Amino acid sequence: MRYWRYVFVLILMGIAFWILAPKLGETYNEIPEVFRKANKTLIPLLLIAQTLYYFGDGWLSKIVLKMGGYNLRLRDTLRIAILGVVGNQAFPVLGGVALSYYFYRKLKLPHEAIVFLVISWTFLVYIMYGIFFFLSLFFAPVSPLYFLPPPALITCIFVVITFFLAIYYLLKDEGRKLISLTVSLSRILNGITMFLFKRDLIDSERPKRFIPRLYQTFRMLENHYRELPKAFLASLIFYLGNILTLYFSFFIFGQKCNFFHIVYGYSLSLLLSALTLVPQTPGVLLASLSVIFTSLGIPAHIVILSGALYRAFSYWLPLAVGVIVLINMRREARKIGKEAMDE
Repeated sequence: MRYWRYVFVLILMGIAFWILAPKLGETYNEIPEVFRKANKTLIPLLLIAQTLYYFGDGWLSKIVLKMGGYNLRLRDTLRIAILGVVGNQAFPVLGGVALSYYFYRKLKLPHEAIVFLVISWTFLVYIMYGIFFFLSLFFAPVSPLYFLPPPALITCIFVVITFFLAIYYLLKDEGRKLISLTVSLSRILNGITMFLFKRDLIDSERPKRFIPRLYQTFRMLENHYRELPKAFLASLIFYLGNILTLYFSFFIFGQKCNFFHIVYGYSLSLLLSALTLVPQTPGVLLASLSVIFTSLGIPAHIVILSGALYRAFSYWLPLAVGVIVLINMRREARKIGKEAMDE
């Protein structure tokens, strides 16, 4: 169990190589020419897009905290947003959350406020991801809806409607049915892992604590509905900053894609990388981007160059900035702690 994430990553890398190698073998000779013809004057657009991304992240955190009755400076929420990259580099999956939690606590934010922030931020951002993925199903030229025959399309619609009705049924009555279901499933999983690995996988009592807290968060958002338009605007800026970074990464190398083509491919890439259960591990998203966009008909050499450029500006460059921010915030945190002891 200790090394399972590395096994998943290696499997994904192997699949990506197996899919890309034959296609790249046909076009790799074009890489020097494509790189030479790249429109490098558009690179500042990548910086602008990433600025929007982190601004949306920090602004959304500030708005959500204000809903909870805490007024932090935008400067602080922006810096902590950048620190998430450093945390994810050190400890994939939860490293960004852990580092953000540490520095929010240093800013005297209570545990309950940080939990409210994490749940609300995730909820608002994933609503935006879901909206754009849904739109891409209708507007992306590569969407399967363009190719499905009417009976299959009707079946898909029926499955989606049934799924949401089941979700509604589970969420009724403060989520009591959802709690019962998750507790039962966790006990089954624990029984399997106990038999195989002599240990429990998850705490079967955790849903009883987490789901009521989820409903408490929704009530808090509902009580501050006047702030929700700003929160959705911030999450929109956050989302578009990321998508535009990927869009311009392709455009720089001469690949003019439909905007919703990028949205559709990126959404599928996120789902594929999530299957590894370590989506923030370096190389995982690049591998999934390469597999998905090559499968959607973009030449392999363009996908490799564009994916590498996207990760350079969305991950490695913010990582360098994040290290500087981390040093400064640790220095400020020590200063605050020293002043508190003197008092």
